[in-house]
Amino acid sequence: MRASAVIPRLPSRLALCAIALFAAGCDSKPPDAGNSAPSLPFAGKQVEIVIPAATGLNELWLAPAQEWSTQTGGEARLVEYDGGNLSDLMRAVSTGEASAVAVVSTGLLLDAAATLEISPIPETALSVESGLAWSDLLPGVRDRLGAPRRKPLMVPLNAPVLVCYYREDLLKLHNLRPPQTWEEYTALVNQLPTWGPGLVAVEPWSESFRATMFLARAVSSARHPDNYSVFVDLETLQPMIDNPAYLRALEQTRDAVSKMPDSVWSLDPLDCRRLILEGKAALAIGFEPRWGSSRPDHADGIVSRAEGIEVSVCPLPGAREAYNAARQKWDSTPPRADVNRGDAPSAGGQVFRCTLTSFDGHVAVCFRKVGTGGGDVAWNAFASLAGLDYASRLPAGMAGLTRESQLSNPAQFVGPELSGTEANAYLTTVADSLRASGLVFELPFPRRADFRRALASRLTDAVRHQSEPSAVLGEVAREWQALIEEIGRENFRTAYRQILGLGAKPDSGR
Repeated sequence: MRASAVIPRLPSRLALCAIALFAAGCDSKPPDAGNSAPSLPFAGKQVEIVIPAATGLNELWLAPAQEWSTQTGGEARLVEYDGGNLSDLMRAVSTGEASAVAVVSTGLLLDAAATLEISPIPETALSVESGLAWSDLLPGVRDRLGAPRRKPLMVPLNAPVLVCYYREDLLKLHNLRPPQTWEEYTALVNQLPTWGPGLVAVEPWSESFRATMFLARAVSSARHPDNYSVFVDLETLQPMIDNPAYLRALEQTRDAVSKMPDSVWSLDPLDCRRLILEGKAALAIGFEPRWGSSRPDHADGIVSRAEGIEVSVCPLPGAREAYNAARQKWDSTPPRADVNRGDAPSAGGQVFRCTLTSFDGHVAVCFRKVGTGGGDVAWNAFASLAGLDYASRLPAGMAGLTRESQLSNPAQFVGPELSGTEANAYLTTVADSLRASGLVFELPFPRRADFRRALASRLTDAVRHQSEPSAVLGEVAREWQALIEEIGRENFRTAYRQILGLGAKPDSGR
């Protein structure tokens, strides 16, 4: 739908800043003594914002697009595409002559990166004045996801992470503390009949979330700070899923999940959250619902919380050792930067803690068009449409905590069942995880759904049916290798490199 300009008003603060930022690129003419109206910074410029259909974005952004056009003199055109269709995305970003900013799910981004080249965000678009407020992004989101290798590539709109909910009242009663390592977590699960009689521990092992839950358990020991690759070796394209780090994580997983109810095999993260708030679980791994602009005061999704319980939140446990795949050895002393913020040393010493993210969510990204500029004007329009808080103008499920400024409004990111103290604990935990350097983008290469599926089916054999872990992971590695060959090694490498901030092709001379 085309958003057209109407009679100009005095420019907004954003437009005034745009005037200053882009004055050098605007035509300069002597002022007309008989016309005191201010010039508009993007007069005659046309931009496209490509958005997934059937998400509500078109309705939310139509009026802001018209406002941006009025304030700047440019024309912002909203172009919809089928949000799950790569061909339709390619069609949408290829229309028009100028570079377009596209809102894309992380999964579709990974497939698109094998074919389309991501255009870096111009430095002139990064400031608070230009709208993106790059420095406001939480450091891990900014540096690990948005600008890997210090090249700003995308603006994450959501960076979901899992947390561990626990019954704080019960742990205090028995002089226990939240787990910092997976060994401590398993010990709490094993001791549950003593400190939480009649209650259970739950994790989200439903078929659609199974691979993500396992990878979230594994990354703290699998991502060594001296190694670049985590899931597939970037140079050889050999899967790493069968190395000792993942094998150890699988063995720990079997030990813990064997003490959990069989219902975990059908639970997703919100189910696990519900069980602890209803007073049925003492430990649960999950996350808060993402309401975005449509959070209701009353809805079927709101949980009936049990009376008299105290709940708190901590990050997922870490590992006392991380596996150095390059040197094929375990290391037990993490660098200071990888020690989780605020944690006291565990009984076994400091811990490696990495956080898995981008297992879903959306980003804003600009795909390069031959013969066009860097999209400064399109990024300015996008920032205006997304709004100052990058939440209230995003539909349910698309908004997420990614910015420091968002921490002042817990209601946008935390369900109403949590008290003020509990909500703050949740936000603090998530924000600390997203500030840290140990943030891991889940399976950052094409056809992620197929890689997940191959892993999930084998995890069922290993964890539920007690198949030999090393044999199971060896089979996953073979299936992943076959997928890489099917995608094409160069297509796979191109996408993988782009998401890691290395460019579409290896740098010459490297």
